[in-house]
Amino acid sequence: MRRIKVPLIFAFILSIVMATNTEASNLNEMSVEEMYTKQSVVKSAFQEALLELNITEEDFNNEGNYYLNEQKNPIFHIKKDVVGTSETLKESTPKAERKIIKMQEKIEKKLNKSVKTKIVEYSYNDLTKAQDDLVNHIMKSEIILAGEYKTSLNSIDNRIDLTVSDISESDKAKIIKKFGNIINVIIDPEYELTIVPESLATDKVKTYNKLGAGIGITTSDGGLCTLGAIAQNQAGDYFIVTAAHCLNTATFFQYTSHSVGRVHLNSMEGGYDVGLIRIISSSLQRYVTNGLLSEGIVNYNYDKKLTSSMYQRAGDTVCLEGLKTWHSCGRITDVRMVLEPKNYAPKKFVGTEVTSYDGTSLSQGGDSGGPWHYMTNSGQSLVGIHHGGNTEKDDVSYFTPWVEYRNNYGLELYTSSTVVPLN
Repeated sequence: MRRIKVPLIFAFILSIVMATNTEASNLNEMSVEEMYTKQSVVKSAFQEALLELNITEEDFNNEGNYYLNEQKNPIFHIKKDVVGTSETLKESTPKAERKIIKMQEKIEKKLNKSVKTKIVEYSYNDLTKAQDDLVNHIMKSEIILAGEYKTSLNSIDNRIDLTVSDISESDKAKIIKKFGNIINVIIDPEYELTIVPESLATDKVKTYNKLGAGIGITTSDGGLCTLGAIAQNQAGDYFIVTAAHCLNTATFFQYTSHSVGRVHLNSMEGGYDVGLIRIISSSLQRYVTNGLLSEGIVNYNYDKKLTSSMYQRAGDTVCLEGLKTWHSCGRITDVRMVLEPKNYAPKKFVGTEVTSYDGTSLSQGGDSGGPWHYMTNSGQSLVGIHHGGNTEKDDVSYFTPWVEYRNNYGLELYTSSTVVPLN
């Protein structure tokens, strides 16, 4: 069997991943903590490779994708356009990149056979574009669906799954003609949309003035949500990030009975359940931090830090910090959904599905806006902002993908360990 000579970006990332990755036992033999720890090795290696190659995760997504199987081993997909017919790098590879071809043979010797590398038709970015295009066609009534539907980015099978309760043969033919084999239509007469945003809570808030992820904030109409992160725009302004549906009837927000910010942006109309609260001056001295409240506060300091943000990947173990639930973890079971809710705004919703490992509830009212994250060597990496739960399945929750939102709205996560005074 011929060895596939993969593009250098992927070869380098794979070599670092497998240099630190060990063979896993069966999923049933690993605890959630063990899976989380093993995953952190893969994620840290991925980050290290991106930094050493001086490329972005967006560059990576242009050429392929990866996901984690149940044993937390990475499975890499390489878009076939990136490799030539002889399964080597295309001759069109820029000369600037050819200088590391000499490293390739050395890197390949480090690859572990247990890591699967598959040549596929579509990259991650190809799939998201097709998914968004399909939903836009449906919303414009260019394709008529009689019932509810959901689109899912299927990383394993390298396609977009369209699940519908009913569809005519003519509309199914339109989809095939328009999109080809990138769309797979699944007809499920019993399919029903059961996603709902969490209701607002009326519960405790923490009593300290350092703003960070995982604490509770109070809306002007008395409800409570969770602070997901601190972000900055290009002008250097600071914003609290939470769920957009927390902003629906609010004009300003409080923290410890003092005003903390005013509603700046509700992104629901864009399909993202993320809201921005512009931090304002108050009589109470406030500070911006990259802190993450997880297990509790020690000496009024956060016990974890948000040091980066990355794309969510199928199979990732991710954890939520919420005002009501505090700390819960699950596995990503639908990496990117785009659908059109019938029972509540917005018209379109972009989200990620997480399922609990043990069947317990992942979230409650008041957790809205909370951070979903995973562990790396340098700290916690933010992947999403909490949206809500499922009316039929208590062990399923949903979040809005953070990096996709960040890129579309020109924001940066505040990741510095420097505590910045605001007044």
